[in-house]
Amino acid sequence: MKKFRCRQGRSHPGKIVLVLEDNYCICEGVCLPRLEDNYCICEGVCLPRCILYSHYLDFCRNEKLDPACAATFGKTIRQKFPHLTTRRLGTRGHSKYHYYGIGIRETSQYYHSVYSSKGLTRFSGCKLKNEVSL
Repeated sequence: MKKFRCRQGRSHPGKIVLVLEDNYCICEGVCLPRLEDNYCICEGVCLPRCILYSHYLDFCRNEKLDPACAATFGKTIRQKFPHLTTRRLGTRGHSKYHYYGIGIRETSQYYHSVYSSKGLTRFSGCKLKNEVSL
């Protein structure tokens, strides 16, 4: 991944961006700090990848940014949290991929919408006591 100026006419001209695929760029000054503000390394906590991506889509909609695809967003997550592992949880035929080792900060706007729902994952009862700051 290389850093250079956005040449795609996006809504962030002149800012340093990460170009992850030919057609998509993720603004480093906007998206990466947002990940740090909303998520933290947290042992024993598992979040579905689709939830993190839906949070990203919500953010892009609010900021009027063009969202990248899920695979590109996954590369950004891996850049910010390189020690994450992936798990496939669920019964046969109904499994979903999850990030293991990442939690939503209690100060995040997404915290209550995710952790207040019952049965998110089998790890949803874990407290964020092991929260590690970056």
